[in-house]
Amino acid sequence: MRFLMTLGTAVCAYISIILTSHPELLSSQSLTPAQVLATCDTGDLLFFTNKKAATWFKAANPITHISVIVRDASGRPLSVETHADVDGPPNYEGDGINAYPLEVRLAQNGITTDLHLVKMTGPRVADNLADALLASLPSLRAQYMYRYTYIRDEVMCRATFGGYDVSKEMHCANFASLVLQKLGIAHLGQRLDCVRPLDVAWLKLLEGRSYVKKSPIAN
Repeated sequence: MRFLMTLGTAVCAYISIILTSHPELLSSQSLTPAQVLATCDTGDLLFFTNKKAATWFKAANPITHISVIVRDASGRPLSVETHADVDGPPNYEGDGINAYPLEVRLAQNGITTDLHLVKMTGPRVADNLADALLASLPSLRAQYMYRYTYIRDEVMCRATFGGYDVSKEMHCANFASLVLQKLGIAHLGQRLDCVRPLDVAWLKLLEGRSYVKKSPIAN
């Protein structure tokens, strides 16, 4: 009986995720990796869709991973993210919070994942905020372990209309939301729990900023 109740709750929550999902962003023309590196800016998002993810999973999570692009003081674009141990780029080990050269992530496009660039519209992020965010990554990495209970937590969050504690663990969408707050893009009152990668593009943003279109990245 307990199993049936748990299964029923999970099914209802799964359906609620699908029915209450935000709409897909508008698709724009594709970009080459070189165009992405040249035109991306701090606050842009990188959407990942794992090519091996199950159909049932992608029905509720069409975007399976997310990172935030941040340009460092030299202007080099970085992919700022948190991920599970098996989901880092080749030749990089460990889970949790990292900042990779964006070209490293772009090299995976079409092989393990399909990538989209989501441009932020509105005012640019101040350089000092980007510098401060990058400088804070070691302390954030020590504070937030990667959250491996992503599916369970997202299901229960919707089934119970509750939430989960993000003070010590975060999955990729939790962390991307926090990054956007620290960059002065997302409203500080924005909820960080109960959020999937796709939901990050629909956060409440400041100063007329928005995410409207996603551009597939050419192989």
